[in-house]
Amino acid sequence: MSLSLFPAISPTQLALTLAVVTAGVLLLLPGLALSNPLLLRMGLRNTVRRPGKTILLLCGLALATAVITASFGLQDSFASSATTQRVAHIGAVDESVTGPFTQGQIDRDLARIRAFPQVQAASASGFYPQSPTVTSLRTGFAVHDVDFYALPPDFEQVYGPLIDARGQTIQMVNLHAGEALVSASLVQGLGAQPGDRVQLSFGEKTVTVTVRALLSNDLGITAGEAIVPAMPQIILPLVAAQQIDPEPPNTISIRNINADNSQAVMHFLQQLLPGASASLDVPHALGQTTFDIFRIHPLKPDVVQETRTLEINKIVFLSPIGQQFTWLPPLFTCLLVGAAMLLLALLIILLALNGGWNWG
Repeated sequence: MSLSLFPAISPTQLALTLAVVTAGVLLLLPGLALSNPLLLRMGLRNTVRRPGKTILLLCGLALATAVITASFGLQDSFASSATTQRVAHIGAVDESVTGPFTQGQIDRDLARIRAFPQVQAASASGFYPQSPTVTSLRTGFAVHDVDFYALPPDFEQVYGPLIDARGQTIQMVNLHAGEALVSASLVQGLGAQPGDRVQLSFGEKTVTVTVRALLSNDLGITAGEAIVPAMPQIILPLVAAQQIDPEPPNTISIRNINADNSQAVMHFLQQLLPGASASLDVPHALGQTTFDIFRIHPLKPDVVQETRTLEINKIVFLSPIGQQFTWLPPLFTCLLVGAAMLLLALLIILLALNGGWNWG
């Protein structure tokens, strides 16, 4: 379901349609007045003789128009909020590539991407969605299916600075083995504080780390994770993560020199990885990232500006927050339009009860 009351009509087309309808109504009134001079004289006389009711009617019409117009602006408001959140998740990353890389492929492709003239920086990291269960040894709280990130020391060159909850910059190069960063969403579930010991459970394997800092936001360097409102995440250095599971990185993040280079970089990536899809129209392109096939994620501007239904995982969609986010905009639009029409009906009834207009 789209966040718009009219999902098949773009906001621009809807605004133009409303403008044309309003202009047509305004042009219809002078036409009726010119075709019926008696009606025009009666209206002008009543306007002068009853200025209070005239002002009341005009104010009611203006208020109803404002309410209806504001209701159709809800989509833009929600879209703006979603865009702001996605930009915070994505950081400075412009594109990402995910798939079943071998270490040799990672080394070769990363070198070629970094050598491309329109690329400013590129970095290889590991991302494992809904992987460990994280338990705080201080509070005893546990959060299941946490997104696990294994980030290299040069990650900030692509993503930009990592900011903690106190506004200080955290550098991955200074994050040692046995230390972890906790995302804003995971902080809420664990009640975590810097210095807490937390246990990561990967099936039968468990690892205990110390919370180095609490991040001010969540990461989202792939299409689906950039769109999901909030998912708990824990971040370890890539070297430490490979001691737990010696798999090669599965995600390459890319930062362009400027925004105008997106098309050139996308074309280069499609040549580098023939057959890798870069479309957001394929099934589950906006859902949880899978790594069984190679996929190109056009984060900017495509994912940032995406306005269709969000393909989030079932747990998030069926949650109360997910349902409210999905149904609130169209229902609130209907409520505001209905309130405006009711206001007009009450205004007409009020005028009728007060004696109405003098038509004689």
